[in-house]
Amino acid sequence: MASEGAVSTVDVVVVGYGAAGIAAAITAHDAGAEVVVLEKMAPALAGGNTRASGQVWFSPHDPVLAKEYLLGLSSDMPVDEGIAEAWSQEICRNTEWLTARAAEAAGSIEVDPLDDFGQGTDYTQINYRNEMKRQTGWDATQDEFPEFNNEGGTDYIYFGASQGYSRLWQRIRAALHRRDISVLYETRASGLTRDGAGRVTGVLVERPQGGHEIRARRGVVLACGGFENNPEMIRTYLGLPYATPWGTPANTGDGIRMAQAIGADLANMYQYMPFLGIRIPGRAVGEFTQPAGPGFVNVRTDGRRWMDETLPYRHGKSTIGGRLEFYPNYPAWTVFDEDVRLAGPLPMTREQFAGGWLKQVERYEWSADNSVEIENGWIIRADTIAELAQRLGVDRDGLEQEVARFNEFARAGEDPQFGRPGAAMAPIARAPFYGYQWGNLIINTMGGLRKDAGARVRGVDGEPIAGLYCAGEIASTYTWALSGGQSIGDALAFGRIAGRNAAARGAE
Repeated sequence: MASEGAVSTVDVVVVGYGAAGIAAAITAHDAGAEVVVLEKMAPALAGGNTRASGQVWFSPHDPVLAKEYLLGLSSDMPVDEGIAEAWSQEICRNTEWLTARAAEAAGSIEVDPLDDFGQGTDYTQINYRNEMKRQTGWDATQDEFPEFNNEGGTDYIYFGASQGYSRLWQRIRAALHRRDISVLYETRASGLTRDGAGRVTGVLVERPQGGHEIRARRGVVLACGGFENNPEMIRTYLGLPYATPWGTPANTGDGIRMAQAIGADLANMYQYMPFLGIRIPGRAVGEFTQPAGPGFVNVRTDGRRWMDETLPYRHGKSTIGGRLEFYPNYPAWTVFDEDVRLAGPLPMTREQFAGGWLKQVERYEWSADNSVEIENGWIIRADTIAELAQRLGVDRDGLEQEVARFNEFARAGEDPQFGRPGAAMAPIARAPFYGYQWGNLIINTMGGLRKDAGARVRGVDGEPIAGLYCAGEIASTYTWALSGGQSIGDALAFGRIAGRNAAARGAE
């Protein structure tokens, strides 16, 4: 990387160190470009949402079926035809590309002793219904989206014998480091530079040693994630009073705001992937939670249930009123009793699912009986339902009446209100009682920059901004529903498209 004073120069600058950024950097490098990757976090916390994810990727075998599946998932929020075509062609190459990178990385991956890791190129591909049974014990009888199932896909593909453990990220990261690609850690991109013709020529960065400009002879790729940890953007675009990241706390919308400042257009800003989980006082991230026993309810501020708590969750959407809708999408509380507290930890154990920032990166180990989290004040304890309501800040009369009604339903084995299965209910009767506030947990936001089929960022005038490209959740392809592995699948596919076109420079 050529350097002159406070200015450095390369061919391609990639902002972001997750799946999209690494795919873009490797592809640009292999096309003959000199590349630098900018990572906001220190090495121990690097990797974005990809590092904390389940490491599943989407790689269908037939572009025609894949496109049909994508268009079905988009419902009445259509995907641009050119983007859908580019996506369907490129995403079918994911497994071939990943196994090649894994072969390059073999033997050079940094393995944490806490990880049940395993190196190499072997991967597991199983159907959604089998994976859900393994993870949760629930015997699924259908694919995640049976209404769109056309062999285009809801298979899960991941390295090793199970999901998580950062296996995919570790492999592509090692493949990147085997190339002559610089990674600048603790480097926050703060702005984009342009020449007199409006072409993007570089990135302004802030590092511990001060400000700096990194110039790009050919192009800049923004692959720095969404805005899960930006409260103002969460309120503005998602209409939520608060939200809690499940993945990296570093996603604060930096790339979106930088591009907006030079005239970039936005697309699908309503789109995100919520998750059931707890808001943890004093921490920037939350954790996926689901009571291990049947004696629990979910309530809102009035203390009342509003739906079947066992409603199938489909990557941020559930069928409500005959249509796929965001779920969960309300501030709410979970209430349970001593039997549930003793039934097991609220989150899945590391052996069940080694993912999520708290578990996989911060290495937090949840106590087996939830006692440590109660002592820490993450879960509220009370001797009566009335006291619990007061401590949670929900309506006391409403919660008392709702728990009494639910207990009657549970004893009768039928829920006439919302149709919750009798086998999934038990009375909330054994004191003490417990509750926690939902975190409005977000796996990732998916609205962001408007792109075209070549991964070019488009301006508010509809034209591409010369020299500027994007990939990953900062410009997700998915306008409505998506299935397992599709976020990483999209990041890899458009990361390669962005890297290829940025290196070529002739894409404009």
